[in-house]
Amino acid sequence: MDIKGKLAHIEQQINTLGENCNRLKNENKRLRVETDVLKKRLADQDNLIKELENKNVHLHIARSEPVETGESAVIRKKIDQYIKEIDKCIELLNS
Repeated sequence: MDIKGKLAHIEQQINTLGENCNRLKNENKRLRVETDVLKKRLADQDNLIKELENKNVHLHIARSEPVETGESAVIRKKIDQYIKEIDKCIELLNS
């Protein structure tokens, strides 16, 4: 094979590599967009699950049988403690 033939072959390989590079860049961009969409969808689903779990807890509390007065006071104290802890966490997040 003469030099012109070798140069033509090398040029063809370079063109092929360039095309492959462009194709892979486009595929990479598409996959990144798809990944971002899936991450957002997953976050939305996680939020929905948390909301449904909270609703479920509230429904169980609402449907539970009445508790005695002493138990009610203990439960109220626990709820107050949880609320205070939540308020502290929110305050820390805001600062």
